[in-house]
Amino acid sequence: MRRSWPIVVVVLVFAGLGLAKALRTSVGTSRPAVETQTRLTALPLVIGPWTGADVPYPEKQLAMANAEAHLYRTYTRNKPDDRVTILLMYGDSGSMGAHEPEMCFRGAGFKQCTTRTTRNVPGQPAEFWTASFETGSFPPSSSTLTWAWGSDGIWRASENPRFDFADRDRIFKLYVSRVNGSPEDRTDEFLELFVREFRRIVVDAPSGQDGT
Repeated sequence: MRRSWPIVVVVLVFAGLGLAKALRTSVGTSRPAVETQTRLTALPLVIGPWTGADVPYPEKQLAMANAEAHLYRTYTRNKPDDRVTILLMYGDSGSMGAHEPEMCFRGAGFKQCTTRTTRNVPGQPAEFWTASFETGSFPPSSSTLTWAWGSDGIWRASENPRFDFADRDRIFKLYVSRVNGSPEDRTDEFLELFVREFRRIVVDAPSGQDGT
């Protein structure tokens, strides 16, 4: 049975976010956390050929990350091995931009196998970082992590998110994890569909509506 270590690692990553909370400004607009959570929950479980399933997320880790709203799901395409796990959090820009995953993953005992590079989402205003990590267990298991920060439906592979989003009161942070080994990496396909649905449901729908 394939390990589910990427889910565990993402929890560890966001636990690290609670170690420091950056100073932030209060410029920019944001929806209330309750409304944002409602919109995130309304994101469809079926997106194109991908079928989602919600995964419980530890309340303690949410509190440590200072997350005010979140979405934690797996999406599978046709076969169990063709799967991604997403963790999407919403909160103040200082907390969401406090730590890079490379530092948190290495601190949790994982080896970074590749230098991070950017990946652009076709047809969307979205650029993500991506890199591969490997467990220290035997036999080792590797996973590709893709991440970015977002505001107003635009996702950025930021070098310094605390600075780049300093004029924003609240921002989103998205992680997409894929266990390596399936015949084809379809993360780009998933991101194109998910980013489009995120903009439609979470960003563009008028306040007071759930976006559906």
